[in-house]
Amino acid sequence: MYSLTGRNYIVTGGGQGIGFAITRAICEMGGNVAVLDLRDQPVDAFKDLSKQFGVKAEYLQTDVTKEESLTTSFEKAVASLGSLDGLVPAAGIVIDKPFVDQTWEEVSRIQQVNVRRLCCHPLAPMLMHHRSWAPSLRRSLRSSRYASRTHLAALC
Repeated sequence: MYSLTGRNYIVTGGGQGIGFAITRAICEMGGNVAVLDLRDQPVDAFKDLSKQFGVKAEYLQTDVTKEESLTTSFEKAVASLGSLDGLVPAAGIVIDKPFVDQTWEEVSRIQQVNVRRLCCHPLAPMLMHHRSWAPSLRRSLRSSRYASRTHLAALC
């Protein structure tokens, strides 16, 4: 089995669903994780991860659509973990009704969460200090006027 022992990760949207499955997988492989999620509390199984797998698992309530909330939680997560090896943008929401019945506000909220979760822009400067970056990627991120798919994949 692949090992993540001693490595530290942040997972946005890790409080339930696919994000929690990713969080659990990281813990199973020995990785420490900080979850940034909008929910007040994660699913009940989250509380057992540390004890079950002998890792650090921290939960920080965070709104990924708010820059201040995201950056504050990121800083707390890195301080708690000590370092950072990766970021998994798994935050996402769905409105449980047909698209044609959704309000403008509901559609806008879906786009805000589901699209912005992939945009690591507020975190890019901080991520560059917490990960070994290839010099060419570092130069590219500093000189580019937009983030390409390659940049986003490298950040995450």
